[in-house]
Amino acid sequence: MNGQENLWLLKPGSSSRGRGIKVYKTYEKVVNRINMLKGNTRLWVVQKCIENPLIVESRKFDIRQWVLVTDWNPLTIWCYRESYIRFCVQEYDPKGDTRKNHLTNNSVQKKYAEFADNEIDGNMWSSQEFADHLEGEHGSDVYGEKIWPQIRKCVKASLQSVQDVIDNRKNSFEFFGYDLMVDTDMRVWLIEVNSSPSMDMGTPTTERLVQMVLTDLPKVVIDYPNARNRNNCDTGGFQLVYRAPYEVSRPQAVNLSSF
Repeated sequence: MNGQENLWLLKPGSSSRGRGIKVYKTYEKVVNRINMLKGNTRLWVVQKCIENPLIVESRKFDIRQWVLVTDWNPLTIWCYRESYIRFCVQEYDPKGDTRKNHLTNNSVQKKYAEFADNEIDGNMWSSQEFADHLEGEHGSDVYGEKIWPQIRKCVKASLQSVQDVIDNRKNSFEFFGYDLMVDTDMRVWLIEVNSSPSMDMGTPTTERLVQMVLTDLPKVVIDYPNARNRNNCDTGGFQLVYRAPYEVSRPQAVNLSSF
């Protein structure tokens, strides 16, 4: 927490698409900003930037992972096997305190002039392109062996931790967009969970993936529950990553120390 490169993000708690996010170099500036807003009933999220983010193509990035919950009790979680990587348009500067340097949200980055001229097409990669890059750098399947299992653990732990406060409604589903980062030690960090993820098809990467996920969603929420043999049911790119073994009368929050 008290490292050499202190950078903090102050986020409105109920906003989206990067709106209202500020970057500060010291925690004191964050506190001063919040004190200025006394009387404002909005909730705020304060996050310290990772000091050793993994940098790819000289840029900071995050992973947008789609997650589908088809039941909260028993908790049933699906992850889409393909995700996508969002880059900043500006080369990473650990001392920089601009949104261009730190906010990988596509809604923020596409407003900068560098977005159109970026050598990374659409300022995005698919997870397969990311995996290929890591394998080329390290000589092994780093994404499949290290990053993907951690993503699944983050998803499972976060959903179990809120299971006891979710109003469970049968025959419905929730679709989330998880934002995650990776550090230089290949550790995965959960940044935030979006309840209404963007399904914009404004880049070549999202144009392909969004069409795929929208085609596969009905396979999971309609075909799978009604299949006679679920083991052979086509669920497209969705993978069942967790299903609680039984229903409970009142779900209990998970002990995160077990992860």
